[in-house]
Amino acid sequence: MKKTILLTITILWMILIFVFSAQPADESTELSNGAGAFVCRLFIPGFQDLSPWEQRQHIEGIDHTIRKIAHGTEYFVLGILCAATLLSWVKKSRKLLLCSGFLIAVLYSVTDEIHQIFVPGRACMFTDILIDSAGALAGVLVFSLLLLIRRTKNRSVS
Repeated sequence: MKKTILLTITILWMILIFVFSAQPADESTELSNGAGAFVCRLFIPGFQDLSPWEQRQHIEGIDHTIRKIAHGTEYFVLGILCAATLLSWVKKSRKLLLCSGFLIAVLYSVTDEIHQIFVPGRACMFTDILIDSAGALAGVLVFSLLLLIRRTKNRSVS
């Protein structure tokens, strides 16, 4: 049951990434601007009191950063999910499976960027593949660390 749930969540996460990537540029920009406005309200004192033009300047100023953080975060989660799913289904070398989880996430990033070539206003960006890969690697490393902590804790209890 756990295996099926993990696999389902992983596939659903991949679909979510695909849906975000399938958004035309104007829709994607609107979404990231919404996230930027949220961040500005959190961290810029008096943001609400600024003129709409000043608010827009702040939002546009962090748009690129918001987009890149979103890329890294999506693939951080995907790296964790791929590694966890593989470990639940296959009883082989843990290191090999963790590396395989990372590679699956990277390959998905490549296909996702290629997919964006066909979306109006979007492009295939090598830098996004690098950011996605770094996010996936971070996710797999955090997952590995959590496994190591759990294993160490279980050994000390036994």
